[in-house]
Amino acid sequence: TNLSSYVYNKLLQKPNDLTEEVIYSINLPSSPTPIVCLLIPGLLHGTHMERIQFWERNLSQVAIVILSAAVEKGNKSEEAQIQTAYEDIITKFKEIRQLYPNHHIMFLGWNVGCILALKAAL
Repeated sequence: TNLSSYVYNKLLQKPNDLTEEVIYSINLPSSPTPIVCLLIPGLLHGTHMERIQFWERNLSQVAIVILSAAVEKGNKSEEAQIQTAYEDIITKFKEIRQLYPNHHIMFLGWNVGCILALKAAL
């Protein structure tokens, strides 16, 4: 096995998560309830179900949690893939904004920060 899967499996075996202390120290505004959208790469959705359930369970104590699988698109240049992923994030934000116009919206996920940083760099 490679190092990342070894570390990931070790983290799953722990009775509590290393970030649990951080989760419970978050003070979010109570009104209106914030929206947290977890963007999950489509190919990882099934293999990381325990981790996804952990975040969904813990974040649902302080926010409305929406799961969204990002569709992976092959046969494109790296720049085109970044642009497509960026557009997907913007589209998902607009959809959530229409459903919850007065709520704070946060996007969390494997690729959100990376895609936005790459888009800004291009």
